[in-house]
Amino acid sequence: MVQNMALSVRLLVPISVAIFILSLMQGGLTIVCPRDYCKNVTCEVNVTCCTEGYHLMPTFCGCCHHCAKDIPENGSCRDLGGLTIPWNTQCAKGLVCCNATICLKPENCKK
Repeated sequence: MVQNMALSVRLLVPISVAIFILSLMQGGLTIVCPRDYCKNVTCEVNVTCCTEGYHLMPTFCGCCHHCAKDIPENGSCRDLGGLTIPWNTQCAKGLVCCNATICLKPENCKK
């Protein structure tokens, strides 16, 4: 009985996460940053430039900036209404997250 319960708990977490992600994809991303939210945010680091292979990107509400890892051409990307998964990555310069799955040059992206 204890083993069955442990198995149920281990399965519940990934299933819950999958349902949450699917609901975001289905209904659109509806998270909104409160007005004047950034006034109360202290950025951990004042990032102004990044090393090669990374690019400067605003945090979710745009209060701070961080260095996001560039995903190379043909690299896997997940775009949920402008929020890339994982959040700290983005297709490299000149590439787009084609069909929310793969980083390609815009002219190679068939929708």
